[in-house]
Amino acid sequence: MPISPMTLDDPPMIPPKSPIIPLNPNTKEKPQSRAHGQFSGLIDKIDQQKGLLEAWNEAIAHHHEERSLIFMPLIQRFINAQEKLAQQLDRAMDDDRFRQRDRDKLAGLILDLLEPLIDQGGADHLKPLYDKHSKVSYDLQMAALGEEIDDLMTAAPDQEDVLDKTLTDPEIEAIHQRLLEEDMAFERAEAERIAQRQKRRATPKTTDNKSVSQSIQSVFRQLASALHPDREQDPEERIRKTALMQDINVAYQNRDLLKLLEWQLKLEPKDQHSLQRLPEQQIKHYNQILREQLKKLQNEIADIELRYREHLGLSPRQTCRPDLLLHRLRQDMAVIKKELQETERTIKAVRHHETLASWLRERPRSNRPL
Repeated sequence: MPISPMTLDDPPMIPPKSPIIPLNPNTKEKPQSRAHGQFSGLIDKIDQQKGLLEAWNEAIAHHHEERSLIFMPLIQRFINAQEKLAQQLDRAMDDDRFRQRDRDKLAGLILDLLEPLIDQGGADHLKPLYDKHSKVSYDLQMAALGEEIDDLMTAAPDQEDVLDKTLTDPEIEAIHQRLLEEDMAFERAEAERIAQRQKRRATPKTTDNKSVSQSIQSVFRQLASALHPDREQDPEERIRKTALMQDINVAYQNRDLLKLLEWQLKLEPKDQHSLQRLPEQQIKHYNQILREQLKKLQNEIADIELRYREHLGLSPRQTCRPDLLLHRLRQDMAVIKKELQETERTIKAVRHHETLASWLRERPRSNRPL
């Protein structure tokens, strides 16, 4: 059975988690304004994306573990069994009771077993056995195949040559002109969209940054007042607060408002309700950063889904979910286990001439030239 290239790839790296603030203002109070309502909605969306990202991280970790501990050893057992079967069939070639037709059939089966082991399993030590039963050595065969592909690419007709056989010159020119006009129109529209976007962002940028800085300073001052180690008399508590203030200072230097809010809510859980009573303008600035955080999370998840969509062979219309990782891996393991069991049964069955001859009669003749 050919070995899927997917099963031989290196394990994927687990993406790092994003810093997400655990805000969940479950309050029965009606939001004061649209901005306050958006604040609550953004928190809910961030929580949802956080849960999805955590699900992906967990699925990737489990996939990596099962792949390393179970799947790859299973693949190696399958490769070893296929190699053992090929060597056993090779020894059977010396049995004088087999006619030349049977020997040719055995040689074809040996080559069918060895080729995927060398191609995809990296079993280069099997090349001499392959060359023993092939009129052309493995390396020369691969070199010839590469040259054949190059020749086909060189001899392949251009798109214009194909069009020449089906369309007249005026028709071809009209198509080229239409495509050129569509490209130019798209480029103009894209340039206008970019210009409008830059124009919208240019004016409020300074004001927004200033307001965000003020928000950061305000939260930082509250945290510093509550956690400053110099105000603590207990030596153990002073050590703990020193470590906390180091983290808070890093967040402040990085202008990480979300991280500061996270610390604020850890210290004052009731402040979740007071956040809903903040001035609308301040909430708007908070929303601006929350949208950036949400977008970052969505981009991280999109990158993961894009990578595993290709890894799982999903079409654009199929949903890429974390649970599919283990589901597909276990499907592959079931297939390999079945093939391994069949190979091991065959190894036992072909030890004797009579059972090997019976098994050989049931096998179709290889189509490869010998």
